Amino acid sequence: MFKLKVWFWTIGLVFIQMFTVCVIWNLVKPNPVYIGMLETVFPGFKWLSIGSFLLALAECFLYAAWLAFSFCFDPQFFLTKTSPRGPEL
Repeated sequence: MFKLKVWFWTIGLVFIQMFTVCVIWNLVKPNPVYIGMLETVFPGFKWLSIGSFLLALAECFLYAAWLAFSFCFDPQFFLTKTSPRGPEL
């Protein structure tokens, strides 16, 4: 049905792009609310150091793995549980 590897890399790269755009935006036009939001969403991230930036990139991939796993295996699980003939996709 869905390929886990494809979803993982797609979502991971989108999350990394969004995070990088947010960091660049806050460098251009600083806003403490956005910085606080990034520090809340990414545990261990403190504004701004190379180590915390790399940690947040790794956390983006962890969030992507969780989401890709949900997209790939949850529908398959529920389709096989509810359909007597198996998935009909």
